[in-house]
Amino acid sequence: MRIAPSIILAAFAIMMAVPASAQVFISSITAAVPDPNGKVPAFNAVPGAGIETWSNGVAQAVLTGGQSYNYCASAAAATASGRASLSFKIDRGTEVIQSATIVKPKDFRVGSNGVWYFCSGYLSLPDSPGAAKLTAIMVYTPTGTTESQKVELSVPVLLQ
Repeated sequence: MRIAPSIILAAFAIMMAVPASAQVFISSITAAVPDPNGKVPAFNAVPGAGIETWSNGVAQAVLTGGQSYNYCASAAAATASGRASLSFKIDRGTEVIQSATIVKPKDFRVGSNGVWYFCSGYLSLPDSPGAAKLTAIMVYTPTGTTESQKVELSVPVLLQ
């Protein structure tokens, strides 16, 4: 079986983005066009698969102003107990083109060895042509403390 170089590079980028001491981390961020049939996004939508699965439209690297997109992120925990928020942003340097909270801490209880998949719903992308970054941001607060940890994962996108 041949593994595409882009998959190897993506896996390496995720490994490099996760500090060795991280209790939680983001494993993916995607932008996909809405499914007119309402079948995706979905979590564990494959009956009898035997493993956790997530389904979404094909991740888009070129995003068009005025088009609606569904921003989905997956996260995981090694040894964790607490609450977290998950959000995304599209930015170009200091200019934030679009951002939204996908899930708030009151709705996101984090536990050890967990895997989560959340989507933003359909949001229309503002017109702002040029190269940009799509970033998932997770802010985790361990149980028993008010000190939070922040982790991010970014992928390049081209806005047209």
